[in-house]
Amino acid sequence: MLADLLEQCWQLLIAPHWPRLRDLLQADVRYRTQRLGDYGLEHMLDDLDARARWTGHSIVIDGPAAGRHRLGGAGLLLMPSLFVWPDLIAVIDPPARPALVYPARGIAELWQPAPTRHSAALARLLGRTRAALLESLAEPASTHTLARRHGLAPSTVSEHLAALHGARLVTRHRHRHDVLYQQAPLGAELASGGPQP
Repeated sequence: MLADLLEQCWQLLIAPHWPRLRDLLQADVRYRTQRLGDYGLEHMLDDLDARARWTGHSIVIDGPAAGRHRLGGAGLLLMPSLFVWPDLIAVIDPPARPALVYPARGIAELWQPAPTRHSAALARLLGRTRAALLESLAEPASTHTLARRHGLAPSTVSEHLAALHGARLVTRHRHRHDVLYQQAPLGAELASGGPQP
């Protein structure tokens, strides 16, 4: 009976939104993987959550429940979630695999990308749709991800991305079966309203 109720919850509450939710989770995993490869574990954990920090040999999590847990070579699974914000959850009790569940990056913009103080000026320059797409590409995203995020047809998004790519405002590269777009340096400068550090 419990399994049937969980299935009903999935079908009613999650399944209709799963493509958008999955996009956000995959973007978080790509970001963490890139940070880990480029800068190492300490920098990858830097912006995971303000309550978690790497000391060089352990992860310290600030919170009300004090305690120590040795992984003993079991590893630690980092698990982005859309349902734990604002919490950070350490799963350490057997038989579960040790895991740190944290809010996925970009959760605040899950349903509607947040406009910046430069959005109106960018829209006057590029047009509202192209400006919104450019702002959404601070993190890599596919045509279908952007279409879901902005409520547009994939063909419309593709046309706008081609124009942005032709103007050298976005870059594209293949990742498995997807082509991912991201702000080029010039696009990032335009979207943020000034030169990037």
